[in-house]
Amino acid sequence: MRVLVIGAAGRVGSAALEACLAKQHTVTAFLRSPSKLPLELLQHPRLKVLQGDATSHASLVEAIREQDAVIQAAVYGSNFPYGISDSEKVVRSIINAVKEVQASRRKPSPIRLWVLSGQVLMDIPGYAGKIEGDVFPIHPEHYKNYAFLQQDANNVDWSLLCPGKIDAGEPAGPIVTTIDQVGLWQEPWIVGRIPVIGPVLNVLYNFKQQKLTYQSVGEFLSDNLGPGRKMRGKRVGILEDPGKQ
Repeated sequence: MRVLVIGAAGRVGSAALEACLAKQHTVTAFLRSPSKLPLELLQHPRLKVLQGDATSHASLVEAIREQDAVIQAAVYGSNFPYGISDSEKVVRSIINAVKEVQASRRKPSPIRLWVLSGQVLMDIPGYAGKIEGDVFPIHPEHYKNYAFLQQDANNVDWSLLCPGKIDAGEPAGPIVTTIDQVGLWQEPWIVGRIPVIGPVLNVLYNFKQQKLTYQSVGEFLSDNLGPGRKMRGKRVGILEDPGKQ
């Protein structure tokens, strides 16, 4: 499969890049500074490197033109409620480029698109209508990106990858995938039902328990580059389950 990794020098992007190459995909790395990639990767026979700006429509269209799948790992977002980053501009540019490339193809050939987001968008189990971002409103760009995808990317086979904290090191267990709500949820006994602060305590407790590594994120993306099916148009959460090593 032909895969474009946008932001291939970042921690998520590089993990996805290496995993895709290991799975025998043909990969194009799109990034501002190719020199950030290790020399052994630059010399890989199934890797093509394109230098470019992820907000440049023309550059993105050219990079996406021959691809089967696109992984957007270029910008994660601000850690503060009122912070700013290029995330919104990058995501909109990529979606518009994917739509143009799909429309230009003679035969219908959907492009699979993964957009990096965060667990703040995931529903909190047991609290109808609440997402983690209602409790801790960080990464404000993610909410706008999700709304944009829902409104303007109906013809794109997209999914939002919504991981929590990601660490370096070896995986703690197999990957658990959930759709639209946080996985492996544990409620801290009666404390989690205290009015008003219950959701806050729940999120904090689970945040400390959750395990996920960059290696697992890369493996998951490299294994899910085909048609989205049940994940199409959804928020997708992944965690490692230490109890099933």
